[in-house]
Amino acid sequence: MAYCLKIARVGCPALWCLRRGLAYRKKPKVFNSPLYLTVLMRTLLARLFLIPALLLLFVAGCDSRDALSIINGEQDPESAEELMTLGDKNRRSGDYENAAALYALVEVWFPLDARARDAQLLAAYCHYWDREYESALTILERYIFLNPGGSKTDYAYFLRAMVFYDQIPDVYRDQAVTKEALTAFNEFLTLYPEGRYSEEARVRRREVRGQIAGQEMVVARYYLSVGNYLAAYNGFQEVVLEYRDSNQAPEAYYRLVETSLALGLRGEAARHRNTLVQRYPDSEWTARATVLIGT
Repeated sequence: MAYCLKIARVGCPALWCLRRGLAYRKKPKVFNSPLYLTVLMRTLLARLFLIPALLLLFVAGCDSRDALSIINGEQDPESAEELMTLGDKNRRSGDYENAAALYALVEVWFPLDARARDAQLLAAYCHYWDREYESALTILERYIFLNPGGSKTDYAYFLRAMVFYDQIPDVYRDQAVTKEALTAFNEFLTLYPEGRYSEEARVRRREVRGQIAGQEMVVARYYLSVGNYLAAYNGFQEVVLEYRDSNQAPEAYYRLVETSLALGLRGEAARHRNTLVQRYPDSEWTARATVLIGT
């Protein structure tokens, strides 16, 4: 009997299930179905793409670990090229802090290497982008002192001016750093009037002058608002004399017309209005001055 059941299970599964009191269902063949093949291909492709990604993460992790171990003094650098390469990788990835530290180590470990000077500038550049302005200035001042006629000293002067430029506050605050930026751009353009960065330096200097003129206008407007017309006149006069190339000059001339009339100096008011007409014929301040002086 047991033998017959065995034969029934092997030879006739339906008969065997019947004897066991179970409903027989034929097992579906899923291995050749389109859905199964699609899932299988997606799984294989996902694994193929995952392996290179894991390898890249592993390599990046090794580079990061090596860089940190060198920075922390746990491992000595093998060459200046190794430090520069690791510094470049960190800089390109946006890790300016570690990049600056690696560039600084080039001069420490390999002071006679030809890349030591470039490493100093790169360290200053990274500090600048990391908004570590004091560190950037220290490196740049030292670089300029040690390399007065270097092929890249012009960039050191320009970056030094940009360090001040990026710290400029709004016109309602103290403008000491703005005046330092102006001095730095003037120094750069005096030394390199036709250099690689001269055109951009001129644009930045014009913006800096406009910022200083803007603060002068804030103070002069205050004197005008409280009826101190003489102090206001002197303030607006300062703007048109020292910062006539700034974007504040047209309004300053208009305010000179306004304060001159308040002081009873109608001839002065007419003179300033004429200057407005000659220099800024299309300015709204010119039109307003003409209306004001005609009343």
